[in-house]
Amino acid sequence: GNPVQNFYEQEYQWRHSDQERLDQITDLDLSNNNLTVIPPSIFKMRNLRHLNLRRNHIRSLPSEVRELRKLLSLDLNNNALTELPSEIESLKALTTLNLKNNALTELPSEIESLTNLKHLHLEYNSLTSLPHNIFELPHLNNIDIHDNALTSLPSKMGYLRNLTSLDLNNNALTSLPSEIETLHNLNKLRLYNNALTELPSEIGTLTKLTFIDLRDNELISLPNSIGFLSKLTQLWLSDNALTSLPSEIKELHNLKDLRIYNNALTKLPSEIGTLIHLVHLYFDDCLLENLPSTIPILHINYTQCQSLKSQFHKFTVLRDLSITTDNKEISCSIPEEIRHLTNLRKLDLQETNLTTLPSEIGLLTHLTHLNISRNTLTKLPSELGYLRNLTSLELNNNALTELPSEIGTLTKLTNLNITSNPLTELPPEIGTLIHLTKINLSGIQLSCLPSEIGSLTGLKSIIIRGIETLSSIPKTIKSLTQLTELDLSDNNITQLPSEIGALTNLTKLELVKNQINGIPAQIGNLRRLEELNLAYNNFGVIPSEIGLLTQLKKLDVSGLLMFKKSPLTILPKTISSLTNLAELKASCCSLSSIPSELSALMNLKVLDLSYNSIQILPEEIGQLEQLTMLNLNSNQITFLPSTIGHLTYLNELKLERNQLTDLPEQIGRLTHLRRLNLLSNKLIHVPTQISLLTSLYSLDLGSNHLTSLPSEIGHLTQLLELKIDSNQLTEIPEAFHNLIQLRTLYIRRNSITHIQKETILKKLPHTYIE
Repeated sequence: GNPVQNFYEQEYQWRHSDQERLDQITDLDLSNNNLTVIPPSIFKMRNLRHLNLRRNHIRSLPSEVRELRKLLSLDLNNNALTELPSEIESLKALTTLNLKNNALTELPSEIESLTNLKHLHLEYNSLTSLPHNIFELPHLNNIDIHDNALTSLPSKMGYLRNLTSLDLNNNALTSLPSEIETLHNLNKLRLYNNALTELPSEIGTLTKLTFIDLRDNELISLPNSIGFLSKLTQLWLSDNALTSLPSEIKELHNLKDLRIYNNALTKLPSEIGTLIHLVHLYFDDCLLENLPSTIPILHINYTQCQSLKSQFHKFTVLRDLSITTDNKEISCSIPEEIRHLTNLRKLDLQETNLTTLPSEIGLLTHLTHLNISRNTLTKLPSELGYLRNLTSLELNNNALTELPSEIGTLTKLTNLNITSNPLTELPPEIGTLIHLTKINLSGIQLSCLPSEIGSLTGLKSIIIRGIETLSSIPKTIKSLTQLTELDLSDNNITQLPSEIGALTNLTKLELVKNQINGIPAQIGNLRRLEELNLAYNNFGVIPSEIGLLTQLKKLDVSGLLMFKKSPLTILPKTISSLTNLAELKASCCSLSSIPSELSALMNLKVLDLSYNSIQILPEEIGQLEQLTMLNLNSNQITFLPSTIGHLTYLNELKLERNQLTDLPEQIGRLTHLRRLNLLSNKLIHVPTQISLLTSLYSLDLGSNHLTSLPSEIGHLTQLLELKIDSNQLTEIPEAFHNLIQLRTLYIRRNSITHIQKETILKKLPHTYIE
């Protein structure tokens, strides 16, 4: 069954229902209802499978819970339970039990009867110990007991042979039992913030482990058996008292992330240099003098770099170097000793306050990735041209006024990012970068693209945004037949060449905010297009060929009213062919009606027709049953058809600034609605069916002609925001006192007395009232 959300009405019905009807209920959601007790009628629902009682104020679980023998999941997260009844042993079908965020100090031994339990959540309680038999549950594969007060674990935890994840963070454990060795399926072990002084050697038997978090303990050493954990990718040891690491760490061939700062280490074992997959190594400054020369990866700050530069000559196998700075006020420079790092593959110097790049950079001929973005570089050394193995070059956000012609020798480049530099032209040599698949030229100062761009036939993505001086696209673009993404947003392009039709592999075309005065019919050739954004341009006619783009999922033609000469007044009838469309935006145009052809768009989820001149919402709107968001703000709509009730998946309905005087009772069918905006209409009353919209958290009825409100609004217990300002109200229904989740209530510019306001404040002390 569907989750029950209208608690007040349903609970009354349950109490007066026969057993046959209660037996039909299988799924029940009573979360966020401020319950202090569980309604007795629930225990008569003999076929209940899933019961959600999270985020209430329930203090006890009654013994009648034993009647729910078919229950598969029970969610009591965020309540006030201090104990569980022994009768919980009757819930033998239970696979998921969530007791997170309660006040439990112990568990009953009867929990051993829940032999089908797979997932047990006990985190954020006050448990000091666990019953030994909890670990005899044969199917348990996930148990969360972090953030309790456990000082030890029973030896029987070794029975949980199906356990894949064990989270013991934020407890008070001083040791682990040796029986942990039987948890052969464990792949994640979290022990952050405990009081462990050592690990049992048996931890080496957990060969499926990929992640161990031992931060913030009192470890003074690691067992040599740690070397058996060959699948380990993350080992976090920070904030302990380690004085050394075992040489067996060399066996952790898959290790990618090692964190060892804030220990008592004075050197690292030379064997650490064999960990070729290590990507992140976090260590203290005191280890700099004793870094092993075989280390493959180094992430250091600028100060550490200056201390280490005299040792650069010994790092003969270093392949990945990242240098950062925390002081944004000091200009940094890369030491010339970098020339010794001839085996570097990756060099990351982003945001290091660089003003120059040393010519010695040209000696790092094995580099494949160079990131020097977000600095203040004004030019690049010509020696950059020697880096002929580069595949990725990030130059964005600098002060470059030109690129050296030698960039043309970097023929292996696949990614080039030059955004946000004061470049006025690109060197023609850029046309030799035939392996480029992605280029980003946004935010530079080009007046035109070089025709050589047509030579980059391997390009799959071009992003050129925010160039006010860019007014045209070269016709040579037709050669870029591998393009899948073309983003030319926010420029001053006036014409889209017909050659655009040759880009038949395009899936995304962004042309928003240009001065384009027409769309060529050849756009119909782009049959693989999934996203098309034509918003805020200078044309008012969409070619009928758009109907050929049957793979389109997103279409935006908003803002075509902004240019008064030829505003968009009608959508082409061929739009009915776009049956895969999930999102259609046509706001800020001059549409006076919604074409009936829109009803064919059965997969539409988002429809934005705001800021038009639409007067009638056709009945066919009800055929768009997949809609989740409908925006009709700022039109001239006078009524809603009853078919609006068919849009049962809607979670946001915007009708601000229309001419509505009434709402149909069918609006009550929109039970998934979370936001309803009716600001600035001419409503004279609100139908009682609004009480059925129990998922609402925001309701705006401001600036209408309301003289009263139905008491049924009190059923909207999920409301966080309610606006009823600028009406003709003289009183507030007493049922408003039920809106205990309410955080904001706007009632100004009505005729509500000061006494009533004070009464509301007393009943809803956590609500801001204006």
